[in-house]
Amino acid sequence: MLEWVAAWDEDATPTGSEDHTFETLLSPGIRWAPYTKGDTQFAVGAGLPIGLSSDATDIALFLYMSFEHRYKEVAE
Repeated sequence: MLEWVAAWDEDATPTGSEDHTFETLLSPGIRWAPYTKGDTQFAVGAGLPIGLSSDATDIALFLYMSFEHRYKEVAE
């Protein structure tokens, strides 16, 4: 998978002026969610966010794991 994010931010400096930043990241990654019997599913993934602007972090590693549970009974 491929994700892209951009963030514009402005902060007040101690002198009262505004400091503007622009961060943009491109993150190629993978996600795996195996089939599991029962009501629970889990997914694991990894991404490699790469900064494309001067205000963004050069490179990083993003790891995640999620669990999903059925919350409502489904009629069959």
